[in-house]
Amino acid sequence: MEKTVRYKLLVASLLGVALFGCATYSYTPASGVEPARLKMPSARPPIVQVAPIDAPCPKANLDRNKSEIEIEPGKRMLVELGYSTLGLAYGRECIVTLSFVPLQGKEYSILYEATPRGCSAGITTMNADGQTIREPSSQQEPFKRCLY
Repeated sequence: MEKTVRYKLLVASLLGVALFGCATYSYTPASGVEPARLKMPSARPPIVQVAPIDAPCPKANLDRNKSEIEIEPGKRMLVELGYSTLGLAYGRECIVTLSFVPLQGKEYSILYEATPRGCSAGITTMNADGQTIREPSSQQEPFKRCLY
């Protein structure tokens, strides 16, 4: 009996990943609203998800073919980056969860670095002098796993 329950949970989990894990984030600005833009890191990690912070699970993946996306201004956005090899022998996981409030018409960049000890990420923008700075509204958020 217990094996049947586990099997059903496994099938349900795999079905959830198949149906929802491939959804991509998209935003269509309203007429007259200039979107904010988010540039992807050149060394893109396997996991890159973006969604409004109050969005329900599953989170939306980014289109891997795009180097930049339009995002909704004025609303706190959640950005998750990282990798997971937990299903493999000696598997590891490193996921960084950040949030920030993009401003209309502004451009943001994601910085990401993976090392043997873990990973780190940040969100940057340009100040009035044209210098790259850490986005003032960005903050680290707790990681919330969507599929159990």
